[in-house]
Amino acid sequence: MNNSSSDPSVLTGFAVFDQQNRLMEANATILGVPDAQSLPAAGTDRTDFFQTAFANITKFDGEQVKASKSFVGKSIERWENAEAGPIEAQTVDGRWKLLTTHPRPGGGTAFISTDITRLKEVELAHREKSEIFKTVTDSHPLPVFVIDYDTGEILYESLDASKLVGREWDPETPQFISDHYVDQSEMNALRQRLTVDEIIRDHEVQFQRADGSRLWISVNCRLGNYGGRPAITLGILDITERKEQEDPVRGSGAPPSNAGVDERCDQRQGHIRQ
Repeated sequence: MNNSSSDPSVLTGFAVFDQQNRLMEANATILGVPDAQSLPAAGTDRTDFFQTAFANITKFDGEQVKASKSFVGKSIERWENAEAGPIEAQTVDGRWKLLTTHPRPGGGTAFISTDITRLKEVELAHREKSEIFKTVTDSHPLPVFVIDYDTGEILYESLDASKLVGREWDPETPQFISDHYVDQSEMNALRQRLTVDEIIRDHEVQFQRADGSRLWISVNCRLGNYGGRPAITLGILDITERKEQEDPVRGSGAPPSNAGVDERCDQRQGHIRQ
């Protein structure tokens, strides 16, 4: 048996079993066993070995660990099922393990655990930041979009932003901010400006909803990062009503009408014929 203790600096644990599922060798890092003396002896049946080891974990593959042999047996089968992918487990001292298996050339199985505590801490911190960001943007008084700087893909949009463009945002389906620009070159121009000015305020542009109807918006945006990617955050104000008051034809997004000119021409032609 390997006599290494469950030292956090030892990141990889293992337990090797022969064709008859009897323990050949293991170290204490396998599931955070306190020390090598706590490990069952060589020749121990696999289920009995993990019955001892599972006393040191609280979660296995998202489930609360139970002390029953049936739970341990089911968990061993899940761990051994490589096609289902690796498993995460959390130990009683709060550390995280990534669990995999490898078949032995001469028969039997090697069960491997790798300490991923630092990775999980980063993941959880990022998730917490994302939740905070979502809370802030969803409570923001203006619609907010976060888009990928390079592709224009919408990485996040607030509920008010979804209402503004008249559709639901599905994070699993790629959607692009360019779909909502009447003149798509405006987005490229905005991106270029952000290479010089980190923040742009009161940039007016014509937008379109999912149904094709148009509106005027004023955009405040800044360059930053989102999920480790260069991103642009846009805060949007609907200024359609103001634009219509300034210029009813332009504000509505409708093409200019020549009705008045045509009417005057008809009047002149009638006067000439008389």
